[in-house]
Amino acid sequence: MVVASAWLGNMTTLLLTLAIPVQQNGLPYPWIFFVLTAVLLIGASVFAIYILRRMFGRGESRQGMEKDPVPRVENVPAFMTASMQAVIRKLREQEKELERLHGAERERAENTARLSEEVTRYMPSGLLVIGANGLISAANPAAEQALGIKSLLFRRAV
Repeated sequence: MVVASAWLGNMTTLLLTLAIPVQQNGLPYPWIFFVLTAVLLIGASVFAIYILRRMFGRGESRQGMEKDPVPRVENVPAFMTASMQAVIRKLREQEKELERLHGAERERAENTARLSEEVTRYMPSGLLVIGANGLISAANPAAEQALGIKSLLFRRAV
């Protein structure tokens, strides 16, 4: 019996030693520290890979989505169709720009013609414009008054 109680006492001491750690200067359970450190390092590396893939890997696919999807050269009919549609779209844009520029130029020409007409109408000296065919194509009021003829337009210059 003495041996059994001594054995039981040793076993109880051993179990208590494993369950309740002895106070020491280091960490009470160093394996927990290593496991948590490994989990944090794995999590941080997975997160870093995810961020890098989003920044570098998918940026190309986003740029491709913003542009018109152009079929590969292997699919010749689709490639030709997409190319022609792109050319047609560009030509339509250029046509709109030319129409806008043409309208602005026409307005500027009309303003210049009005200004020239106003200047010649109120000019104190007479002005006759004679075309290559010898007809008077324009005359201001001062010229009509100086010559004493009401309408000089389309008369033959002498």
